[in-house]
Parts: sequence; C-alpha cells; structure tokens
Amino acid sequence: MAIATAELVGRAVADGAPRTVCLAGGCFVNRRLLTEIRRRLRAQGLRVLVPSAVPVGDGGISYGQAAIAAARLAKE
Repeated sequence: MAIATAELVGRAVADGAPRTVCLAGGCFVNRRLLTEIRRRLRAQGLRVLVPSAVPVGDGGISYGQAAIAAARLAKE
C-alpha cells in the first residue's frame, strides 16, 4: 500500500501537482502505514504534512463539523 501510494503521488507531482502532500484520513491512524508512506514521499523530496492537533480520522471530521456549526451560529 505504501509503495503504490508513493508511486501515485510521484506521478501526480510529475504531472504538476504541488510538492507538498497532506496525509489525513482514518487509514493514517495505522502508524506503520503512515511512517512508511511519509518516508517514501520524503525520499522523493516532497514536503509531507500530517495533522497533529486534530485526529486524522472521524474525530477530525467531527471537529470540522463542529467548527462550521460554530461559525454559522456566530453569524446569527
């Protein structure tokens, strides 16, 4: 999975995608997967960002939903 992900990102960058990659989503709760993908992307010279203040999975989605609700309520 890490090899395929790194190869796909490498192709996207070769086609003009940004050289900064954000890794988020529930699969990155898996520390081994996260570590290996991050290592492979950095080896390609890419900047890799990983959330640290907000969870990468469902907790992050809930946080975002709460932030949007709070912003909408503040406008009322």
